[in-house]
Amino acid sequence: MKKYEICRKYLEGLESNIRIWGSVVDIILSNYKLLPPSKKAELAAETSKVVRFNLMSQYLEHFGRIFYDVTLEEKRALIENSIYLISLDNFEYDYRETILRVTRFLERAKSHELLFESVWSCLKDQIPEHTAKEIRRLRHEQRAIINPG
Repeated sequence: MKKYEICRKYLEGLESNIRIWGSVVDIILSNYKLLPPSKKAELAAETSKVVRFNLMSQYLEHFGRIFYDVTLEEKRALIENSIYLISLDNFEYDYRETILRVTRFLERAKSHELLFESVWSCLKDQIPEHTAKEIRRLRHEQRAIINPG
């Protein structure tokens, strides 16, 4: 089965039961990461916005629960996976809620700024421009809060 079909199959499964996200997210991500941008866009267009948002939300909550307790390599993978799932959601379902969740993710990731920068520099050109723009904007706002004026 091709990577696109594997992603589609598991995302469709989440439509009927989001509670299984933890058992399928690694399969989805390992295949999604390897898709060309056009196939990622096609997958997003064919997948329910609710499913994409819920998967991203569940993963970002998972990120928040374990981020401070894992190794550096696991942190790197968590950051990378989070960025990919944010790009799959692409701020399309519930903009306000996505902003809140992504802001919380960025606040937590800020504790390892150099690691985040390393991952971000590799991924920022591989995700939809809209997602990259929103993440850059939110990071800029965070910096402005820390360093006003």
